[in-house]
Amino acid sequence: MSRFSKLSKGFSQTVNPFRNGPTVEAGYRFGSEVTGLESGRALTKPSNGSVRRMDYDLEDDQTGSWTASVGLTTGNAAAYLRYGRDLFSSLTSSQSSALPPGNSSHSRSGFRAEVELASSTSTQRDLFLAFRTLKRIGRFCKVGLEVGLTPNNMHVSLYWSRLGQRISIPFLVATKSSLSAKLVFWSAVIPFAGFAALEFLCWRPWTAARKGAATKKDEKKKRVREDMQEYIARRRTEADDLTVVLATGAEPRQRAERQRGGLVILSAKYGVKDAPPDEIADVTIAVAALVDGEALRIPRGIRKSRLLGFWDPAPESTKVLCVRYMYRGKEQVVEVSGREELRLP
Repeated sequence: MSRFSKLSKGFSQTVNPFRNGPTVEAGYRFGSEVTGLESGRALTKPSNGSVRRMDYDLEDDQTGSWTASVGLTTGNAAAYLRYGRDLFSSLTSSQSSALPPGNSSHSRSGFRAEVELASSTSTQRDLFLAFRTLKRIGRFCKVGLEVGLTPNNMHVSLYWSRLGQRISIPFLVATKSSLSAKLVFWSAVIPFAGFAALEFLCWRPWTAARKGAATKKDEKKKRVREDMQEYIARRRTEADDLTVVLATGAEPRQRAERQRGGLVILSAKYGVKDAPPDEIADVTIAVAALVDGEALRIPRGIRKSRLLGFWDPAPESTKVLCVRYMYRGKEQVVEVSGREELRLP
């Protein structure tokens, strides 16, 4: 071996990329968050929790979740505690528990808040305390806030995401020399109080207004649908009564036409094409009553639902009149749509 391929004794004692110190971790998790060695990062390493991680977990979390864990490695020990909960939710506990995990109703009602406390004997991070909140705005947008505190500094981070695009803007509020209890208190209270004020003064009234408008729209559609059904039922009753009257004259004429091989209406259906049978009008008698001698003609432009014995099974929809008839011993079928002309034979 060449001298460049050999490791000196001193180098082998100081740098060995294939050697890791033994690590032991124990913890309990309730919720969707994965921490510690389970996530591929030892608990004794710096935590990667943030509002961004809350964004990933928002769809899976339910009303509350907490995580506690401790870790021990060579020369270092760490402990981690996290608790998250939905605040100011309009859903009751029973309603929320009935919803499946991932249902967006969990996160659209109120906002998500969590507190995280991490401690380590490492010189990189002795203690870390964070308060976070995340709120969904509409279907795709989320806004969040984090206040973090360590013995050396305090920061506030603003977060925004929409359709996979995520932006986090951190602000350094104070360093170790300027930290004070008053500054910590107001820096934590004011942002979260503002979040709560926006929830009750802006988001909830706006959501209630939208819900009220949607409810009124649905009620209006329901009334229109009920009025339409009542109109259809009334027109059908009128058509049935007229059919009884028309049959007294149409049936004898049709029997006579059948005997001499003239124009005989075997069946006539009026309605939307391929509609269910109960939504198609049987207008056989009404069409037969229009036969004049050996011919039948409904001029172009005539609204067929206004003809005697007809009724409209689907207002505001294009309908088809399908007539099956016999003329001189031959059976044929003809269809006309809308206000097209019908001419037989």
